[in-house]
Amino acid sequence: MGDASVDSAQAKKAIKALYAWLKKERKEGGKGASSKQSLFDSGDSNGDDFLHLTVTLKKSNPVRKDKPVRIKISHPIYSLEEAESCLIVKDVAGEGKKKAKANIQEGNILGVSKVLRVSNLKKKFATHEQKRQLCKDYALFLADTRILPLLPKLLGKTFFKK
Repeated sequence: MGDASVDSAQAKKAIKALYAWLKKERKEGGKGASSKQSLFDSGDSNGDDFLHLTVTLKKSNPVRKDKPVRIKISHPIYSLEEAESCLIVKDVAGEGKKKAKANIQEGNILGVSKVLRVSNLKKKFATHEQKRQLCKDYALFLADTRILPLLPKLLGKTFFKK
């Protein structure tokens, strides 16, 4: 489903057809079966009729609210040398915790003092008190983009308030 906009030519045709139908109904007035009076019919047809049109789409594009957006900041909030941060990674053979720790030791990732896997996060930090303590222990949390949709359910609202 590429473009969700309405074709303007098709919309104009539809509006013209509705307007023609309204004119036809006015001309017929009291003739035929379709000429039932409405509940609030005033009896005069001075052109004060309103036509309400509602347009809906079969399928709307869902908007992901958990997708991160990179913003370049000239003066960061946290200093990477001073702030303790926790990196949360996905449990994948070969590219999870071991690879992240290797990158930290090589110096590719600055400021990360703890690496947590999602499975460890589920096991070790099951209660709300443990999650609050984890939140207090680190100034900054970093996460793999593949696990971002899982984090609100795993960590709770206290992490996202901070």
